[in-house]
Amino acid sequence: MPQKKTAGAARRTPNGIEMTTVVFLPEGEELPSRIKLSECSLPIVPQIKGYVSGLYGYQSKMDGLAAASAYAKKNKLRMFIVDYLVVLDKPLIKGEVSEGMLDKTEFVSMQRIYTSLRDEIAEYWKEWLHKEGQPRVETAYKWNYTESFVGRRPDLVAKLFSRKEWRGVKLIAHPAGVSFSKTPLVVGTHKPGTVRIDNIRLRQQLSASVEIVA
Repeated sequence: MPQKKTAGAARRTPNGIEMTTVVFLPEGEELPSRIKLSECSLPIVPQIKGYVSGLYGYQSKMDGLAAASAYAKKNKLRMFIVDYLVVLDKPLIKGEVSEGMLDKTEFVSMQRIYTSLRDEIAEYWKEWLHKEGQPRVETAYKWNYTESFVGRRPDLVAKLFSRKEWRGVKLIAHPAGVSFSKTPLVVGTHKPGTVRIDNIRLRQQLSASVEIVA
């Protein structure tokens, strides 16, 4: 059976998904004239080293931007919003994804997977957490909910990308803790250089030109 669907599907093109991220700067400090998208990655907790993450899905973007705005106001920071499109080679699969479909897609959303695939991902997390020596792994997380085990340890998504059966997957949407939000958000994570990034745009109008490159 598929997992229960959540509200707020991401806006998609036939082979692409729109993502959003934010950048914080102290008041009075300006963005450099040229900045890499990887430098604009969301502050995931714990960090997914070597990967770029952005807000995925309508509801996550609404919740994330509201939390980011409150964080910026509280800490007297300037907030910049960056939108971008992740373009994939293979068409997006409509409906839920099972473990037998991983070689047919480059995108997996943990909001839209079969229970069998969720359980398989849970077993990987248990294995990796046991190897770290974490105590009481079996009872420390709610293994029926990716929000619990993936959301609290999103850094292990990097290990998921490295598994043989997942190596064709280039973008994973998953829950994650983010430093400026009290609750986990749904983010999309990719490794730089594995996907084409189009339509990078900064929402704010600035006095000086700023180029954001993939």
